[in-house]
Order: sequence, then structure tokens, then C-alpha cells
Amino acid sequence: ALDIYDYEFKLGYDTDVLTGLGVIVIPPTNETHFTVDIQINDTAGIIWVYVQYYPPAEPFTILTAKTVTEIVFMVQDYGQTVLDLYNTRISDVLGNNMTHVVEDGFFATLIRDVAIISVNITSSNIVYPGRTVTIDVVAMNKGNMTTETFNVTLYYDNYTIGVQTVTLDPWTN
Repeated sequence: ALDIYDYEFKLGYDTDVLTGLGVIVIPPTNETHFTVDIQINDTAGIIWVYVQYYPPAEPFTILTAKTVTEIVFMVQDYGQTVLDLYNTRISDVLGNNMTHVVEDGFFATLIRDVAIISVNITSSNIVYPGRTVTIDVVAMNKGNMTTETFNVTLYYDNYTIGVQTVTLDPWTN
């Protein structure tokens, strides 16, 4: 956008998943003549940011993606939430609204948790040289969102007995 002089937006989020902690305004130039209004209503899950420049500040131009605000959240709980960007406004020095594109964000707590949930000898536990012993190893993907591929290696002391590559969808074994 060319000749920006102020901007404003609201960001909505699910307070069961995130807690809004703070906002940092990052001026795109070294200009210091601006005011900042920030409100965080974590009960409602709304953050409001308004940055307005004033004389002698000169309008500025942003032609490629540039960070002008950082928002800090704490993860409240497992889950997912849309980061709903709305009531956006970018204005020129005369206060005229400027055309711009708005895109929402998305946050999800991703659990990656692969576990061995049991190891059992399923053949007779009487062992002698030359006898085959059957050992069942059950692995589980306790994660919530991604298919995991991993190796399961079975050892006797320092000797590798077997290696198997396993691919599991979430919550499968």
C-alpha cells in the first residue's frame, strides 16, 4: 500500500485455546510521531489495535509483506482456533480508506506423542538354544493430528534383535 498514515484491526480468537498477553507495535520506519491504542479483552477473545501517525510524520509505503504488529499469546489448552482478523482499516494522510486484502490465521495445538504401550512374550517362556521366542511389541501414536513414521528396535542386552518401520495414524496402534 502507498502512503499509509494509520491502520486498525481487531483479532478474534478462542479463549479456551489461547490467552492474549500483549501486543507489540513495530513501526515500519524510524518515525516516532504516532499514537497507539491497544485493548485486549481476553474474556471476549478480542484484541484491538489502532496506530495513527500525526504531523510531522510522513506517510509510508509497504510493497511487500512486513511485520507491523506482534501479538503474544499463551497456550491455554489443547485445541484449535481461527485467528479472525476483522474490522480492518488502512488510511492515507487524509483519512481515506485504502483497499487491502485480509486473511485470517489459524492456530492448533499439535501433540506429537509416540509410545510403546506393551511388550509381551507370547510364546512359551521356556527358552533353550535354538528355540524361537515370539515377542509382541505394541506402539501407539497418541498424537492428535499427524501420521507418524518411526522405527521400533528390539534389543537383548546390547544386541539388536529386530527393527521394524511403523507408520501410524493418530490414535492408532
